[in-house]
Amino acid sequence: MLRYNDSLSIEPDLNKKFIYFPLQYQPELTSNPLGGSFVNQILIVQMISYYLPKDVILYVKEHPNQ
Repeated sequence: MLRYNDSLSIEPDLNKKFIYFPLQYQPELTSNPLGGSFVNQILIVQMISYYLPKDVILYVKEHPNQ
């Protein structure tokens, strides 16, 4: 699993505009019952990505325990 994750990982380019989005551990007591539609973190990432300007990079980091 770690090798697969490493193969998908990239070094961020800090010279460009970016948004950093760390994923939360799920299931999480505070995110599931209170999150409503946003319990699905993939949906959140898709929404952010859709509305971002083309010159802004979205970096998503999976929770280490996920």
